[in-house]
Amino acid sequence: MKKSFFKLVTVFVIALFFQKCTSFFEKKELETFHYFFAGHCYQWNSLDWGRTDYRLEKIRLDTFDQIWLGGDLVENLFHHPNNIEFVDSFFQIGKPTTHWAIGNHDVLDQKGDFSGIEKKTNRKTYHSSHQNGITMLVLNTTEFSFPAYQNQPHECELLDNQFNLIKSVTDTIQASSHLVILHHHALLTNEIAEQKIKVEEVFNVYTPDFNMACEERGTFLELVYPRLLEVQKRGVQVILIGGDIGLRVKEFDFKTKDGLSFLGAGLNNSAGTEHRPAYFNTAPDKVLIFKHQPGIRKLEWEFQLLDNMVEK
Repeated sequence: MKKSFFKLVTVFVIALFFQKCTSFFEKKELETFHYFFAGHCYQWNSLDWGRTDYRLEKIRLDTFDQIWLGGDLVENLFHHPNNIEFVDSFFQIGKPTTHWAIGNHDVLDQKGDFSGIEKKTNRKTYHSSHQNGITMLVLNTTEFSFPAYQNQPHECELLDNQFNLIKSVTDTIQASSHLVILHHHALLTNEIAEQKIKVEEVFNVYTPDFNMACEERGTFLELVYPRLLEVQKRGVQVILIGGDIGLRVKEFDFKTKDGLSFLGAGLNNSAGTEHRPAYFNTAPDKVLIFKHQPGIRKLEWEFQLLDNMVEK
């Protein structure tokens, strides 16, 4: 009788254990995170050139697990001391869940001095992190320069350290499901896209011959893209997201023949009608929303109209 009782108890405990384990893993598989991306965010002609697009201020950004920014947050970040304070209060740029790839409007007139930004974010303008199975690599593309330009020593220090970081991440990444690279200026080239698109008709500025390091001079295509191909071959999905978009197109999604995804989204419709170029795109502005399920190594995205997200 005692043996039968203990046998029943044992079976019950084992069954309960497996039920708990199954429930735990099912919960992990269903765990979902949402990320918000916007680029070229500034409000044209705002006071002290220091505000984001007013519509962004009417979105509940705190409902997203992470905020990804593609640069140009305000028209001139250091034109007035209050500007970076606003950016910090609004986007909480010092939090580890906010990732900001700075743009040219974020560093206008700073002559390669990024200390004001780094004091607020407590990290370099180029850095990497790992969260929920995603390795995030944030790049500072504002120091990329024409081949003939002789970078200053402090600029070379940034470029070479950033390139060393890129090499370190691409050499060692193994277990991550995704490598997400945030950047401002265009990295995709017509050559990488096999002439299927014209990148100059997508990004606000297209400079495929920009040099991105000093010690080992070369372009993105020469220095970085081969490394990303190797990462993709290891089973890590590579996704590059650019923010210098909005003037010509409102959304961009291109997959290379090797499976790398190049995305982009940007705002520009707060601009007035004066001095608009002929190619100014007046279609509704869009942002990118990501849905991430780490348990099944899945990252999806969709473009959403900014106007539809504004709280009425």
